Order: sequence, then C-alpha cells, then structure tokens
Amino acid sequence: MNKTITYNRAVATKITLILVCILPLVGFAQSANSESESELTVMGAELAGNEEQTIPAWTGGITTPPAAYKVGDVHPDPFG
Repeated sequence: MNKTITYNRAVATKITLILVCILPLVGFAQSANSESESELTVMGAELAGNEEQTIPAWTGGITTPPAAYKVGDVHPDPFG
C-alpha cells in the first residue's frame, strides 16, 4: 500500500480517537458547570465558608486598591 495513504489513515485514526475521548469530557464539564454555577466563584472555588468560620465566605475579593497603592508602583501586600 502507498506510504502516503497509510500515513493519512493513521493520522485520521489518531484524530478520531482523540475526539472520541475528549468530546464527552467537554460535555460533562459544561453540564457540571451549569448545575453548580451559583455555588462557585468565577475561578471555580466554593462561595461558602466552612462551618467553623475559619474560612469566610467569598464576597467578591479585593474590589478597590489598597490605600498605599500608587499607579506605576509595585503592588503592596493588601493583607499586611
């Protein structure tokens, strides 16, 4: 058999196998994301804190720059 035909068939088989393996995962990720969208932050972390309140609920993160920040300077530690 011609080497080009054999090569093309091998490439087509590999692409098909990759798509068969990956496409179901994409569908699962989208359905899981839509179900729990209101329970997660924009980065995928849980919104709620823990029961002991040692980890607070997420309320949106840092929305304003720290008082010591000046445009063009190194970002100061907002927690220190």
